[in-house]
Amino acid sequence: MHKRKKIGYGLLSLLPLFLMLLLQVLGIQCIFAAISAYVSIQPGVNPSMFDDVVYAYYTEHTMEILIFVQLLTLLVFGCWYYLGFLRRQVRASSKKVFSFRGAAGILLLSHGMYFFVSLLLMAADYLVPDIMAEYNMLMEDNGIGSLTFLSTIATLVLAPLSEELIFRGLTLHYLKKTGIAFWAANFIQAALFGISHLNPIQGIYAFLLGLVLGWLCKSFKNLTAPMLFHMLFNFAGTYLASLLDPVPETKWLCLSMAAACGVLTFPGVRLLRKASCPQADKL
Repeated sequence: MHKRKKIGYGLLSLLPLFLMLLLQVLGIQCIFAAISAYVSIQPGVNPSMFDDVVYAYYTEHTMEILIFVQLLTLLVFGCWYYLGFLRRQVRASSKKVFSFRGAAGILLLSHGMYFFVSLLLMAADYLVPDIMAEYNMLMEDNGIGSLTFLSTIATLVLAPLSEELIFRGLTLHYLKKTGIAFWAANFIQAALFGISHLNPIQGIYAFLLGLVLGWLCKSFKNLTAPMLFHMLFNFAGTYLASLLDPVPETKWLCLSMAAACGVLTFPGVRLLRKASCPQADKL
């Protein structure tokens, strides 16, 4: 492949991340402008309190705003992926993903990874408590982890769909077009996935998840497998986490989580290797 084409595809692989961040900023700015316009026409608003009223309205509707930005992101990148790749290639069947081995493997591996990430977070809470306190505050401010209908839609549906389109759909495909080995392309897209979360704690475990999600994309030659895995992982991180929150963090909890991680992860990987498509080295 011509060197300039390789460089071009390499630069294109970075574009989805920057466009995603730009859409988030522009979407929030547009919403702030709309809220400001709405508040300005309300009777009885004290001009000196205008900014406080606008901010209060924004914080009261954080989840609705997040969903709006996610839908915008899904629309833009869904069209990009369809026009750039999906309509030009033979679509791999999703039957293997929803076979017993495929579905069971994704279920086991996603929950095994949840326990692994939980152990990492417990270690981070012990080693870097200040950074973990900032991370926990960020999660609370964004409404992530809350058990409402809107947060469930945002976390379990829209986030996995849009993020898989961006990083495993576009970024990974463009990196593969540069001609580099899959392991290198997978490492880069996972690193960009981690960077997109804009905080070190989420960035580290998002990078590790990105490696697994990229492997699933390669193994099943479509986005169905990583999307399903992403949804199930977020489900565990929301609903299973809420059940474990009251449990004291003792060494027995750590040992139990480590055991659960091993019991779920290794069979999950074995099932997925058996269920994956032949010639899975090709995306």
